[in-house]
Amino acid sequence: MKSRHQILLDNSISATLAGIEIYNKPIFSNREASFCFQIVNAWELLLKAKILKNNRNQLKHIYKYEGRFIKRNRSSNPMTIGIYEAFGKIRNLDTRIKSNLEELIAIRDAATHFYYKSKALPYLVFTLGTAALRNYEKCCRDWFSTNLDKYNFYILPIGFGYTFQTFSKLTTRDETEEIANIMRSVSKKQSRLKSASPTDFQFICEIKIQTVSVKKAKDADIVASIDSSGADAQFIEREVNKLDKYPYTFRQILAEAKKQKNIKPNKLSSFIRERNIKDNPAYHDYTYRSKKHESENKPSSDIYNYAFLQLVINDPYFKS
Repeated sequence: MKSRHQILLDNSISATLAGIEIYNKPIFSNREASFCFQIVNAWELLLKAKILKNNRNQLKHIYKYEGRFIKRNRSSNPMTIGIYEAFGKIRNLDTRIKSNLEELIAIRDAATHFYYKSKALPYLVFTLGTAALRNYEKCCRDWFSTNLDKYNFYILPIGFGYTFQTFSKLTTRDETEEIANIMRSVSKKQSRLKSASPTDFQFICEIKIQTVSVKKAKDADIVASIDSSGADAQFIEREVNKLDKYPYTFRQILAEAKKQKNIKPNKLSSFIRERNIKDNPAYHDYTYRSKKHESENKPSSDIYNYAFLQLVINDPYFKS
């Protein structure tokens, strides 16, 4: 029989997948608002599952109370806490997670009362939603050791029709007051979090899209031909931040792997050396302090991706 927190986790994952499916449909009216409903609900269930797991699955920790008595709804069923109350019950919940969800909640709440036709809303939801999904996937791994690799955990910029630009360039001039307020709030939080200590979580995920000639397309992360037979074929390039692709340091890989195996630092170093991991871009890359250092091949640090973390966890080289 499944535990209570596992049931909530399963329901949370189902809600997340429903939101992704809705968002990725080629034709779907009210796409952004519907996605926000699902992803906020999914996060609320995930947070409650974490609270139950931390408290031996005792439901009293997610119930609402009036004095000493459980608060009940019109059907006389126990009422549970909302997402904001759940924030306060999880110790050391990353600020970026809370800030990201606060903006998605604001969009959800605005959509509850009125449908807004907005040029900026699709971009807001795409950047916030992508970050919410990345944060969600990491929390499932960290909190419940649940791997979501079997799912396509991404939302698509449908038709690449959005005006991909930073929030500093988005204008509130043609937006309703409610959407403009959300845009200003996102922009302020984005500026504030830039100076905060870096973590593995994101507030927003912005991407850049540009058109380049075929001669320059070899370095693109994702390349799509528009007219491969023409002499002047053009390509779409999506740039991906290196730290998004390789988010872990050596110490972070070690710390994450130790949650499942007893791995010593020298053993991990030997594994990296013997398997030539540093020569394999499928697992590793370098960071550089400047372009000059990069041209001189003087890296400042080693960085690794999630595929390498999974390799360390699953490889028989390391005994459990």
